[in-house]
Amino acid sequence: MLTRVLFVLVLICVPLGAAQSHEAKIVSLGLADHPLDEAELTGGAEIAKPHYDTAGVAYVLADGLKPGDTLRLDLMNRGRSLMYNTREVEPGETKVLLQAGKASVPAGGWPEGDYTAKVEVSRDGETLLTKESEPVPFD
Repeated sequence: MLTRVLFVLVLICVPLGAAQSHEAKIVSLGLADHPLDEAELTGGAEIAKPHYDTAGVAYVLADGLKPGDTLRLDLMNRGRSLMYNTREVEPGETKVLLQAGKASVPAGGWPEGDYTAKVEVSRDGETLLTKESEPVPFD
């Protein structure tokens, strides 16, 4: 009897666990002073923060995505989107690195204030998740 109960629990729990492993999640979200690659993000080293006289790049590494999911990443300042980038997940992809910003310094430097990276992941027109990074002053 106990064996049957355990077997039934395994049958119920395994599909739930498999379904949850395909849920979209944010692996890394933030701001950098240069464009990044996935190896740099997952390597464990500290990412250099931008300043008024460096490049300013918002980045997101998302996983658990499905084909057709859409990511939008905004570089935000004072609650306004200064720049953004969008990307639709292609067949065969589950992980996506998306970046938005400038790989060079804008003329006159960056405006004062705290900057954030804000990501929105949507599927079939519905927002799955929204997340915003901690503010970073471009001093």
